[in-house]
Amino acid sequence: MEFAVLGALRVHDGTEEVQLTAPSLRRLLTLLLSRPSRRVALDVLVRELWEETATPRTRRRLQLQIHRLRRALG
Repeated sequence: MEFAVLGALRVHDGTEEVQLTAPSLRRLLTLLLSRPSRRVALDVLVRELWEETATPRTRRRLQLQIHRLRRALG
């Protein structure tokens, strides 16, 4: 899998370009790619994505976004 982050975010799986149409998925992936080989705390992701503190509701929302991102990336 290849990621291009300078300019528009692009994802290529080796065969074709992966389309991430949801802005929230692109933002989540960008956050994760900006911290390579590091664990990113849930609170940090929630704050960066939605400018909120982590609550049970925002944690569930983040889990759903991670699930969607994993599914999109294969």
